[in-house]
Amino acid sequence: TWKEDAILLEPGYRLPDDSFLPLERARERSLGRWVRIGHLLCRTLDPDTPLVPWFRTGARTLRGQEALRFLNLDHPGLTQKSWYVPRGALKRYRRPITPRLMSITAELDRFGKVILHPVYTAAEAELQWQDVVSLLDQGYVRRGEHILRAPDMAPFERLGFGLVKRGRVRVLRGDRLAFMRLVAESDVPVTGADAQLADLARALRGDVTLDPVQPPGLLSELRPYQREGTAWLWHRHQLGIGALLADDMGLGKTHQIMGLLCLMRLRDPSSTALVVCPRGVMEHWQDLLHRYAPHLKTHLYHGPSRSLAALRPSTAVVLTTYDIMVRSTEELREHAWTVAVFDEAQRIKNPRTKAARAARRIPAEHRIALSGTPLENRLLELWSVIDLIAPGYLGSERQFRQAYRHPTQDQLLRLRKRLAVLTLRRVKEQVLSELPDKVEDRRLCQLSEAQRELYREVCRTRVSPLVEELRRPDGDVPYMHIFALLTRLKQICDHPSLVLDRPAPDLPSGKLIVFDEILDEALASGQQVVVFSQYVAMIEILSHHLERREIPHLTLTGSTRDRGRLIRRFNAGQHEQVLLASLLAGGVGVDLTGASVVIHYDRWWNPAKENQATDRVHRIGQKRFVQVVKLITRNTIEERIDEIIRRKVDLMECIVAPTEDVIRGLDRDELARLLTPELERHG
Repeated sequence: TWKEDAILLEPGYRLPDDSFLPLERARERSLGRWVRIGHLLCRTLDPDTPLVPWFRTGARTLRGQEALRFLNLDHPGLTQKSWYVPRGALKRYRRPITPRLMSITAELDRFGKVILHPVYTAAEAELQWQDVVSLLDQGYVRRGEHILRAPDMAPFERLGFGLVKRGRVRVLRGDRLAFMRLVAESDVPVTGADAQLADLARALRGDVTLDPVQPPGLLSELRPYQREGTAWLWHRHQLGIGALLADDMGLGKTHQIMGLLCLMRLRDPSSTALVVCPRGVMEHWQDLLHRYAPHLKTHLYHGPSRSLAALRPSTAVVLTTYDIMVRSTEELREHAWTVAVFDEAQRIKNPRTKAARAARRIPAEHRIALSGTPLENRLLELWSVIDLIAPGYLGSERQFRQAYRHPTQDQLLRLRKRLAVLTLRRVKEQVLSELPDKVEDRRLCQLSEAQRELYREVCRTRVSPLVEELRRPDGDVPYMHIFALLTRLKQICDHPSLVLDRPAPDLPSGKLIVFDEILDEALASGQQVVVFSQYVAMIEILSHHLERREIPHLTLTGSTRDRGRLIRRFNAGQHEQVLLASLLAGGVGVDLTGASVVIHYDRWWNPAKENQATDRVHRIGQKRFVQVVKLITRNTIEERIDEIIRRKVDLMECIVAPTEDVIRGLDRDELARLLTPELERHG
């Protein structure tokens, strides 16, 4: 029986007329192992029955926390027992009620910390925060005929909030990053009690309507989505929130940043921006700023005589490279930058590199990362970029590694929510209805006899030992040996000369035959062609091949000087119709819209790299239908990995961008299955 704050537990006998005979009274009628109840004889209660330990001493009264523990831990299970007969309010009671979180209001204290005021309801009534604190202290509290159970504070703790004393009461307190995580993940309304937090909450939720802006002073006419992007960047800058602009390749991230810089300079004529970019695109930035924002005085921080000592107040933008940033970190740290922009931010995807460490040391009021592929292989790369623009937002590197070593779908969903408040990403299909179509074609090639002999030899001598090693369950996966083997096989598929000790340009290559067919067809129809290969030596072989065929062409590799002049010459289309480019040199910061045919002579196992290169042709400014051809050699490792690329769906696709390195994503058994057909067919 449950009366007021006490529970009476009384063992006894339930009689046929549903009346109750307490055990104490039954003992008065005891006949040894039997009890006389009216005209009935009943067996006495066995002391080893489930009534022990509560009923061993007869009637017992439970009070306070002992009563609450019985209600919540023992009562729900006992209701299934035939000998357990709850009466009165206890009969109606089923299980404790956990207060439901309805909304959260936040305020800043005088130390700049965020104090939360969560609103909970239980049994159709709102709870005061002090009632919630009492629940947290006691575990359970009675309210009328209901028992309230303490709400779980773990979600708040995971976000970075903790219970601390403020005066005589305890409150939930965290920092600005914790508040940002809360707004990103919360399923209930989160509002700010003051203007600063209220604006921040609305911005993070996307509840703010931003008017697209064409910045005064910017001479390029921004497209509608670029105006929206500029407004988004400007709003983030005003709130002091880091930003990742992850628009698809070719959507004009540079123009949106120039728009932001124009707005910044208009608001504060003393503001200074630092732009860090790869060496190959520094002149591209300089050219665009000079052409479209000439009022933004630009300083090139590069070369042996570089210096910031003579930086004038009129200088709005300082351009430098990642290499120079590493070498001259201390001088760059002496300047207080209004904003630091990191172009092609995947360059700092490894948080332990010198470039990543140097970037984190650059002082700036606001940091922006630009990358069409912020996630190329592993989730940790994404952590590195986000930690640059919002230090600590995703926790420490160690915490992130532990949390996402084997992420669940729920964890990935929470991560995506967190990233959404810092990231703006649009893909071409969303915003460029006027962009010409692009079609991708796989063209299969055959090994020549010379290639086939070389391929067989490698399979006999190197594939067999690796497969045996992979079939042993112990030890690390020999990725370095596997990469070296795959490189060797891929080079044979390209051209025999790549693996021979001597130059052999005249040896036949099945892939080169198909290449000639595609090239002849494209040139005959008046189209310009870009050919990508990941091997500089293959670029040289192709160049010699085109020279023998008297086909004018240009080459672009990492050692090419004056890239801008070469690219302008190719896009003009008046002389050379073919550009041979190494995948890395031609995949970053290059506009090749003069071409309409792309040939990937060999495959890069990370699709992001291939897409990045392709998007140098299929981008804003392209007027023609774009054809992309990928050459794949039949019955070789190329064909099987192409199948893996096309069918493999990785969990990382639901985060920011669908990219992955397929080899690193394969386990021991998958690698063995990948190589075994090579051994069976060619070994």
